[in-house]
Amino acid sequence: MDHLRSATPAVFRHMASGWPAVSTWTFRHIASLAPSLPVQLVMGNREKDHTAFTE
Repeated sequence: MDHLRSATPAVFRHMASGWPAVSTWTFRHIASLAPSLPVQLVMGNREKDHTAFTE
């Protein structure tokens, strides 16, 4: 918990691997929730690099 007190960024790897959402929230499942809504696809890592939007 020292990272909380110091406001230092931290990365916790593999902490969510047992969550049901990891296996449930597939692209197919999410698309089935609202099949009439448009989806914008993004190629690349929008948090890190340049991205290209596709239609």
